[in-house]
Amino acid sequence: MEPNTDKTEENTWRPKFKSEFSMGQFDFIRYNKWLEYVEQYHGAIASSAVPQLDDMQKLFAGLTILFYCWKVLISSDKTRKELKEKFKDAKGRKRKWEENIKNGSPPNTKFIFDFQDLLEDLYEQLMEIKQIIGLGIMVKRVMTTKEKIMEGIRGEKRLDDLPEA
Repeated sequence: MEPNTDKTEENTWRPKFKSEFSMGQFDFIRYNKWLEYVEQYHGAIASSAVPQLDDMQKLFAGLTILFYCWKVLISSDKTRKELKEKFKDAKGRKRKWEENIKNGSPPNTKFIFDFQDLLEDLYEQLMEIKQIIGLGIMVKRVMTTKEKIMEGIRGEKRLDDLPEA
């Protein structure tokens, strides 16, 4: 049997073509939209005297989506389990509030404030996790040494900042 002399087995092998876009780029766009959504409802809830169920439901939904999107990126099992328990508790409180409304007996303000505190805690933890897992940091394409040299010689190829004649 002949030894494998395929170029792909060498340590220095690099693909000739790379996609300019990655699924990660689209994920960042989606995460940004959800972060804006969550921040909008977090601000509305934080600025109200007694939050409304509708706003709390929307904040909870946004936080839940972010958690399930980022869950695989969280390296600590302890943190993941802790967050999962908090989300389970928040879901139970939300359902209890919805059931009370359905039965015609709104919950007392202590119950609402406890639920609000729980959602704020979840919000804070998810924003910390966002920073830890590196979301929100600009990602750039890695250039080869040749590309770096050419970039240094030629400069940027943009012509939109030339002085007008």
